[in-house]
Amino acid sequence: MLTYTRTRYGGRIKDIRRNKGITQSELAERLGEGWMQADISQLEGGKRAVTLDTAAKICSVLGVTVDELINEKLQNDA
Repeated sequence: MLTYTRTRYGGRIKDIRRNKGITQSELAERLGEGWMQADISQLEGGKRAVTLDTAAKICSVLGVTVDELINEKLQNDA
């Protein structure tokens, strides 16, 4: 069973974002109104939780599936 903490989840977003060459500010801008760089920093640092809807939006912006976000093996095998 996969146990996911805020830190691990945020770390996956950070890893994927960096691999795509996107800054925190760019990700916040692409997510749209209401998002700032500080929000992304909190998310990646495990200080902020995210809804499934927001996770899906982040995945869309980063060009990955939710499966790839939560399952490290899928991302590494691609």
